[in-house]
Amino acid sequence: MFFKEVIPVQIFYRWAIAVLACVTALPAHAGEPQPGIAGVAGRKATVNFTDLSRQEARAPLAPRTPKVIHSPMPGPREPVDRVSPSRDSTVAAPAEAGPASLSPAPASSFQALPDDNTAVPPDTHGAVGPNHLMTALNTQVRIQDRSGAGLSTVSMDFFWASLGSPSAFDPRILYDPYGGRWIFVAAANGNSTASAVLIGVSQTNDPTGAWNLFSVDADATNATWADYPSVGFNKDWIVVNMNMFTVNASPSFAQSNIWVFSKASLYNNSGPPSAPFRLFTDTSGSSTLVPAMTYDPTLMLATLYLVDVGAAPTVPFASARSPARWAPKPTRPAHHFQLRHQPTDGL
Repeated sequence: MFFKEVIPVQIFYRWAIAVLACVTALPAHAGEPQPGIAGVAGRKATVNFTDLSRQEARAPLAPRTPKVIHSPMPGPREPVDRVSPSRDSTVAAPAEAGPASLSPAPASSFQALPDDNTAVPPDTHGAVGPNHLMTALNTQVRIQDRSGAGLSTVSMDFFWASLGSPSAFDPRILYDPYGGRWIFVAAANGNSTASAVLIGVSQTNDPTGAWNLFSVDADATNATWADYPSVGFNKDWIVVNMNMFTVNASPSFAQSNIWVFSKASLYNNSGPPSAPFRLFTDTSGSSTLVPAMTYDPTLMLATLYLVDVGAAPTVPFASARSPARWAPKPTRPAHHFQLRHQPTDGL
């Protein structure tokens, strides 16, 4: 995996305007709110990334046997009423746009974290903060400075080991510039009744220091397991979506689970760490819902969107109020959901 600091500004603006236009044009209809299920992480721990790296260097784990994380899962369903492009030859084709502007040259380019070829797929992910780059694979996690110098590396399993030695996969890393924290999410124990959602936050904007780690039972009934996390946040929440599959030899998609964590609780360093949440489920057939990263810490009425890349003919909105609530609202195939609440609301 390589890091390149490139921002194609004009292309990004066109994409963002198109998404906003689609979202704002969709009609919504009121529905009965669902309160969700309140819960709290069953396991928690505090670790120091640099200390973990040093401990592992002194007593490295046994060589890993190459393995497949899990068999490919079914993809999201396409809307059955998707409108096909017109085949009417009398309709004039739109004028072709000129060549797109070239992206600016990267400010810097360097290797981040090479794949050690012991897990298939490697599932690369990473984020950039003010002073650091953090990269994660299914096998390892590395922190570098923004010039590419390596600072600390630890195996994925050793990073989460204090939570009961889960078998973690599908890492997701974000940086919250307003809270000044790193957010790390992964799934664990695939196709197992021990399936878990792992979430960690750094205690400062320095990822090489202390982290609060939490583990949440993916399904208390042990009927499904969690796969393919998507993560987003706003000023009040960290939201994790997981695709839930049946636990058996031939897993099938069951539903989407959305965990809404209190950001203030996760970020609290003044007392014992805790991870209260509300769990919402969607059984409409939508999968791989992607929570937005909302870069605005001042909104009086916080709203967080979850984008759905493929959905059933009717897609529900989700609305959270006091306390957080999920309200299905039939819409046209909008491929997005919505969470709302007042700033004073709890979970």
